[in-house]
Amino acid sequence: MIQLQVTYAGRTEVFSSNQVVTVGRSLDATFQINDPSISRIHFQLAFDSNAGNWVLKDNQSANGCWVNKIQVDSAHVTIPIDVHLGKDPLSAVVSVAPADSTAKLTSAVSASAGSDVIIGKAADADFILTDVLVSRRHARLIRFEQSLILEDFGSTNGTYLNGRLIRTSPVREGDVITIGNNDLTIRNGQLDYLRAQSEKSGGLYVNDLEFSLPTGKRLLRGINVHISPGTLTAVIGPSGAGKSTFLKSIAGVNKPTAGSVQFDGFSVYENFDLLSSRIGMVPQDDVLHTSLKLKTALNYAANLRLHVDGGSLERKQQVNRVIDRLELDKNRETVIKNLSGGQRKRASVALELLTEPSLLILDEPTSGLDPAMDRQVMKTLRELAVDDRGVLVVTHSVAQLDICDDVLVLAPGGIPAYYGPPRGINNFFGSTDWADIFAVIKENPEAAYQRYLAHNPKQVEVPEVRTQPAGVSKRVSTPWVSQFFTLCRRQISLIFADFGYLLFLLFLPVIVGLLVLVVPGLGGLGPASNITPAEPSQLIAMLVIGSAFMGASISIRDLVGERPVFLRERAVGLPVSAYLASKLFIFGVLSLFMSGMLTYVTLLAKVPPIQSVFFDSPALELFAALTLTALAAMVTGLLLSSLVKSSEQVMPLFVVFLMAQLVLNGGLLPISEGSFISAVATLVISRWGFAMSASSANLAMISPSLDEDPFWRHNLFTWGTSAAILIGTAIVLITFTRLRLDGKYDR
Repeated sequence: MIQLQVTYAGRTEVFSSNQVVTVGRSLDATFQINDPSISRIHFQLAFDSNAGNWVLKDNQSANGCWVNKIQVDSAHVTIPIDVHLGKDPLSAVVSVAPADSTAKLTSAVSASAGSDVIIGKAADADFILTDVLVSRRHARLIRFEQSLILEDFGSTNGTYLNGRLIRTSPVREGDVITIGNNDLTIRNGQLDYLRAQSEKSGGLYVNDLEFSLPTGKRLLRGINVHISPGTLTAVIGPSGAGKSTFLKSIAGVNKPTAGSVQFDGFSVYENFDLLSSRIGMVPQDDVLHTSLKLKTALNYAANLRLHVDGGSLERKQQVNRVIDRLELDKNRETVIKNLSGGQRKRASVALELLTEPSLLILDEPTSGLDPAMDRQVMKTLRELAVDDRGVLVVTHSVAQLDICDDVLVLAPGGIPAYYGPPRGINNFFGSTDWADIFAVIKENPEAAYQRYLAHNPKQVEVPEVRTQPAGVSKRVSTPWVSQFFTLCRRQISLIFADFGYLLFLLFLPVIVGLLVLVVPGLGGLGPASNITPAEPSQLIAMLVIGSAFMGASISIRDLVGERPVFLRERAVGLPVSAYLASKLFIFGVLSLFMSGMLTYVTLLAKVPPIQSVFFDSPALELFAALTLTALAAMVTGLLLSSLVKSSEQVMPLFVVFLMAQLVLNGGLLPISEGSFISAVATLVISRWGFAMSASSANLAMISPSLDEDPFWRHNLFTWGTSAAILIGTAIVLITFTRLRLDGKYDR
């Protein structure tokens, strides 16, 4: 009888002819493949004694089986063939061959044979990795005399050796090579996986975790947990038990005060950039813009997170995979805010699955859901764990713990009260009534901890790592320019997705411009009449206040409104500079448009100015003054939005901002030179917007009844000084906003 050899991603298994071989991502598959894009049982192989060869049969898989670019329902395996599990050339490839014709396949990854080993996801690579973060030809291993050289092929996401980003470097026996989300090593002169794919000793190891505040108050103590691939672990406990702090510590946000948190041999905090694509974090708040359609939001996220050599096509294919994986296909064109609670949580999970993480952490995913939705979400997490992924979920719901492999119960003070399988809870606590259990551990947390220690006295045993990865290399991310344009496109999509907001932007400058009609007089910005001597100053004041109002109104709610989205994107590598630059560009263009509309409508309704200082056109000079005022106000709005903690806190600050522009602009109420009010007014945007406009229009001449202000003098120096102060103010405020975003919210 003829044996069969099946090879995938450098892993080879041989089967006898009396076996029926099933291939798929299910744990029940004979040959399991950890790839969410393939079916649970994708195809099967059986020996046909009549034909004398093996026969491949597709198992009604979602993406089909493709041989030589042709989809097949069945095929006789008489020679070695490559089976693509999908039409996409970048899809998973399984090599199938009769055992007597596989000599070439079995020696492909041996560098000692004298040939280079090409590593990548291309079908012709010697060591195939199907990770989305792996390039088609990612790197190669070169035999050079008696040594091995690892060379990166200019891959999109980089090659790491012992935690450090390299281009070319010698590699020794036992070194850790990280490509995408895969850890490889040199074992007996051959390239191999650091851990066998079936090995369950990988994953997250938490040993004696302790976290304290600078004041010395301990929020976590003595936590030992191992979350291996393919398992679902729940973290529960009463309020104040440190569940959120625990999540931040294992996700690399907080640096442990004592103990260690390791993932696949890497210290999570020290190697945060390297591991950020492997650890998916789903916070309580939505991390997708709810006004966008699901597919649109995920496509923007993929553009920001996935730096792939397949370009937009590969990113769209990955988005489609995660949508199908989470059974959201019918909702791909649905606006996210219209999804049910459970669907919105699955949408947030889909966002994290874009980078195919090995560990998925969720903070209260079932909060606010009814029992049926609660069960559905937990079942989804169970299925995600089956994909050889560790899943950890913090939850207040205790009704679905039977789905989990392990449960960690935290007592107040962040100390463990129980860690083990759900079936052991009754024996340990003598009850399954969680109200009683929580009452006991809240009453005496230290006693609960001592009881836990009596039953769990040892640390988690971390398997020995041959070479401890060291270094804190920055992860290669999507180019800055690409991220900037993606963010700009997303901001435009958000504007057009909110029809009411779009109408507000279009009609606000028209409405503000028409308000100038309430100013009495017919002289406009020309010489004032004796009947209405204050008309020019009132007009300028209204225009400047209106510009400040428009500029601040379009930005003051923006940063605080999408803070959860920004924080998550920041954690996975989004540069603050690209994020802030996109806001400044789009809102700057809007400010320019609104100032132009305001100027146009005003000059239709009133007589235009007749004098200028710098430009030949007085109208253009008025437009410049209003634009700089609106831009400075827009930047002020961004800074205020970054300072507040919630959208509700925005309105009081907005009112104070507008009142300052109204009272201290210097045109409606006189400001005595050298007074305290005068000093305060120098900090107000409308003061300089008014001064710039007044200087340009020669307000002291066209309205001689007013007390002359030295900042209104009709000369280039005075006009230029006001313009420079507005520009300088904007630059200073941009700097403060950048520091705010880049500092407190670094991770």
